[in-house]
Amino acid sequence: MLVTASNLRRGAKSFEEHLLLVQAEVTSLAHPPLIDLSEFLGEELKCSLTADPPLHEVIVQLPQVLVSRDLVQRIVQTEALRLRQPVEAPANGEAREFIVVRCTSS
Repeated sequence: MLVTASNLRRGAKSFEEHLLLVQAEVTSLAHPPLIDLSEFLGEELKCSLTADPPLHEVIVQLPQVLVSRDLVQRIVQTEALRLRQPVEAPANGEAREFIVVRCTSS
């Protein structure tokens, strides 16, 4: 299972040097531990961690994933005006991901 190699602050991004992969008994843990390094790398922590506790999904803020055709907000903004309109997501992506669209027609 994955454990932290050092103390980490809430909101910090996780990197490979912060983690250790160890073998331990997991049946007594309240939450199933993360065992795949890729599940944790680059993710934001929901809480501060001290060194050595097992990592699990509850402490990692995984990005909200949008699926094509989910309802999202399209925001059009100029210097003086901001318009919002509910639309369907054109493709899969992460929440809070911005797509810049330039108007090519006059």
